[in-house]
Amino acid sequence: MTEVRHSLEHGKAQLGPAHTRLSRAFARARTLGGAAFDAIPLCFAILAIALPILLLPVTEEQASISPGLYPIALLITCASAIRLAILIAQPRPHIVAGTFWMFLYISAGVVPLAQLNTQSFGYFLVAIEDMAEAGLLFLAAAIAFELGHHLAKRTGGPKAATTTPDDVRAQGRVMTRPRLVGLSVFATLSTGIYVGSLGGPAVFFQSRAALTQAYVDAGLRSDGNQAMATIILAASVGPALVALIGWIIVLLDKGKREATDFLWFALVLGLNVIVNNPLVTARYWALTVLVGIAYAIPGLSRRRFTAAVTLGILGALVIFPYTDVTRYDAVGQGSQVQVTSVAEKISTKDYDQVVMTANGVDYVQDEGFTRGLQTGSAVLFFVPRSLWSGKGEDTGVLLGKHFDLAITNLSSPLPLEVWIDFGWIGLGAAFLLFGWGARRLEDRLDLTRDHVGFGKTTFVALLLPLLAGYGFILMRGPLLQSMSKGMALVVACYLVTGPAAGLLDGARKRTRRIVRPNLSNSGENGSSTRGMRGPTLARGARDRGDS
Repeated sequence: MTEVRHSLEHGKAQLGPAHTRLSRAFARARTLGGAAFDAIPLCFAILAIALPILLLPVTEEQASISPGLYPIALLITCASAIRLAILIAQPRPHIVAGTFWMFLYISAGVVPLAQLNTQSFGYFLVAIEDMAEAGLLFLAAAIAFELGHHLAKRTGGPKAATTTPDDVRAQGRVMTRPRLVGLSVFATLSTGIYVGSLGGPAVFFQSRAALTQAYVDAGLRSDGNQAMATIILAASVGPALVALIGWIIVLLDKGKREATDFLWFALVLGLNVIVNNPLVTARYWALTVLVGIAYAIPGLSRRRFTAAVTLGILGALVIFPYTDVTRYDAVGQGSQVQVTSVAEKISTKDYDQVVMTANGVDYVQDEGFTRGLQTGSAVLFFVPRSLWSGKGEDTGVLLGKHFDLAITNLSSPLPLEVWIDFGWIGLGAAFLLFGWGARRLEDRLDLTRDHVGFGKTTFVALLLPLLAGYGFILMRGPLLQSMSKGMALVVACYLVTGPAAGLLDGARKRTRRIVRPNLSNSGENGSSTRGMRGPTLARGARDRGDS
């Protein structure tokens, strides 16, 4: 036996580096196999949510109405379910990628299958023959996003998972009490201006139509210029939401919270009840509020991420279509819910993303690409049309006017927004960058409860959950319409955080000013005091860096 063992060891030694590489490859394969095995039941569970629609028969005659759409929609549905299952099976949640694939699963997968079965494509489809090419736009965006998401993967694992609390404080930006109080005051003032300009808080508890009319009556919205209304709205709802999440996080830090923190929380909660209530706000914005709070609460776990994905899909297909009862009538004033099958409901209401993309394809065939006008106008959304006469319109409005549709307040998905400007190459490059940036931010997100409260909650920990929820709005479009609130969230998260290194330096300086008078009066014992000063200052700086 000894001779056999020696011969085996001798054989391994002769294999050398080749044997090491084979061993590592085998270990990686086992890891992939385990993750895939864990994802199998999750994949079937996600598919089961839409099973009543997936089991609906689509005959050859039904599929022939839009050749090529059925296999593309089926491929997107299955690929999205598999990808979501793999994301859930991983120990570290990827919340932006989860939102992206949820949107594709619902809007570009399940909905077109339901439309083929019911032979109903909504009220605004102009070119049914372009539906297959519209599906290809979503498929190309998915491939580019996933490639960018994979290329951004850190080989050494997520950086945030291996850092200590002191390391996190010494880099980036962290939330501080003066900044959060300042943002809360700003949100209170801006909300007061916003609510007062529309005639008081009563209009926020009626209907969306009443709120829109209040904008017109106040002179904040017209066909020629909506920039002022957009800025006032964003300056209120964005900071109010960020302040609410900030105070929720602070209250979870039991060791550092103060009695006044509950008063600040009550104040910003009241602001959000007025301006961010789901009765009059757009449903996608209400979804952003709920998802942002759910993901921003520290200690995001795989279980919470799984619940968010599952409930999100279920809610989008079953509950979401019925939540517009207060669009035209206030609660209890004639609002009626018409109960129909899920397939019929999602075929005709709200889920027009592939339909509008097909209209966009037809528009390009007629007029050509817009060469950056649409995305450029979105980036410069704050510039009024009085100063920029050639500023582009919402892409949904552009298509509605071009095809003389009855309604022009229509969606224009992000793949269409990029493609209508820059074509297929621009589409691939944009979503490659989107996936890369999403993964970089996801890997910087700390998922533990150790970094909670002032001096510890980072800029990314505030912003990324909101971006994950806001991803539904960005993906649905129009891009120009969605930029103001998105930018308000980014700016509010930036203003409520400050440089962590400066916070620590200030704490050390304050500690030195406190210690120096004691050193001057120490007399002959000064030497022993100086010997202990280093550890004491370091510990004092850490303690004061949280406040």
